[in-house]
Amino acid sequence: MKKIFISIAFAAILFFGGCEQRTDIDLPTASTPVVNTGTADFKSFVTLGNSITAGYQSGSLFESGQQYSFGKLIAKQVGTAYEVPFMEEKGTAGKVYIASINITTVPATVNLGSTTTSGQPKNSQLAKPYNNLGVPGAILYDLYDSSAAYRASRWAPASNPFFSIVLRNADLFGKTEYEQAKKLNPTFMTLWIGNNDVLGYATSGGTKGTDPTQKLPTDVSTFGFIYSAVLGRIATDLPNTKLAVANIPDVDAIPFFTTVGPSVSASLKAKSVTTGFFYGTSTAYGMATNGALDSLKTMLTLSGSAAASFIGDTTGKYYAYAGITVPGTVNVKAPFGLHPANPFPDKYVLDPSEKQKVSDAVVGFNTAIAGLIAGKANIAFVDVNALFKSIRSKDMTAAGSIYYGISFRTSYLSGGLFSLDGVHPTSQGHGILANEFIAAINAKFSASIPSVNVSLLPAGFSMAKQLPLNNLGLPQFPKGFFDNLQF
Repeated sequence: MKKIFISIAFAAILFFGGCEQRTDIDLPTASTPVVNTGTADFKSFVTLGNSITAGYQSGSLFESGQQYSFGKLIAKQVGTAYEVPFMEEKGTAGKVYIASINITTVPATVNLGSTTTSGQPKNSQLAKPYNNLGVPGAILYDLYDSSAAYRASRWAPASNPFFSIVLRNADLFGKTEYEQAKKLNPTFMTLWIGNNDVLGYATSGGTKGTDPTQKLPTDVSTFGFIYSAVLGRIATDLPNTKLAVANIPDVDAIPFFTTVGPSVSASLKAKSVTTGFFYGTSTAYGMATNGALDSLKTMLTLSGSAAASFIGDTTGKYYAYAGITVPGTVNVKAPFGLHPANPFPDKYVLDPSEKQKVSDAVVGFNTAIAGLIAGKANIAFVDVNALFKSIRSKDMTAAGSIYYGISFRTSYLSGGLFSLDGVHPTSQGHGILANEFIAAINAKFSASIPSVNVSLLPAGFSMAKQLPLNNLGLPQFPKGFFDNLQF
């Protein structure tokens, strides 16, 4: 386990009972013993997807987070069995947490910790597949192809440990989420997949991808073809199964992309720096004005928050911190990030052209999903993209978005919606998602499943006092934390 001593602050007071993520209270129970599920049958309920479906929070998979995945909450509301690949509370490697707070110093300081080793699965001996088959890091194609050729290819998930955690006993149960789901003869499934077909590109600052070249998001036509094939298999193999299908949220509503840029801009304006912010590109360098950073025309990723603390340095501190060789084209005597001779790293920047590629992919994916499920009597549509956009639109209002008397925003940490990794929802965030699924199911299948009381779910993080800002107003993560992060 490693810890890093930092100074950290956020604009709102966050209430906690301890220093770690609070995800250890009992699940709320439905108020009515008999639930009307209409024409939907939850006798065998399965969820397919990636890290959000899995209940991944704060960079890890751990039991008290998995307990509050939206699928688990839905299962609780309808009173059905729902087996989960629970991990020990230590979680998988990379779990970040608030280890301690020292309020005797001025400014107050915080220790963030991050696990470097993994806990163990708790119910891997279950004699059937899990009901929660969400695999952190999965892309759409992982749901579709189990061939030996694919699994031996360079695009296969062999290096991702979550496939073996969730999809264990592959020879008996099947090699993909879908194959394992079929073993359970599901009567109802949720399908939320495709996020990583664009997030892989976006979170890398446009330096990696999920297309065959590994440089771009999955091609829209390819995405549509595979998604159609997945739905076709379900229709053929499981003709009586009903589904709730969710679409892909835009990165504009995710704090992983919306936190660092405005903070850097504020710092530069406070220092009267108007020469521009310079960043690397695949060919040379780009430049963003403070206005572009404020408006998120150019985005800096949360993984670049540590690098941002070195902006303006003329001694090569970023490269020393990162443990990498200074590129031959870089002059460390030029101010880091403020001169084209010493640009900010490309992998932490989503510039306007890259952001457009992300937007085009999200629009294309969501158009494909909407077209494929339109008019299908057995499929409910869950518009998660609209949900996150709606919450984002109220971020600057006095009340924010109110759910069960609690105010939520998309802002990092203080917003209550997203966990410490800036991408995955908190337990209360999962409650909001569960209710979005429930509302769609109720409307489509004439059901009256009660919504989850979000106020009874654990809040994300605990700090008894407001903490002062560091020099940029940014969180700093344990070194290497983002190396383990799955989406």
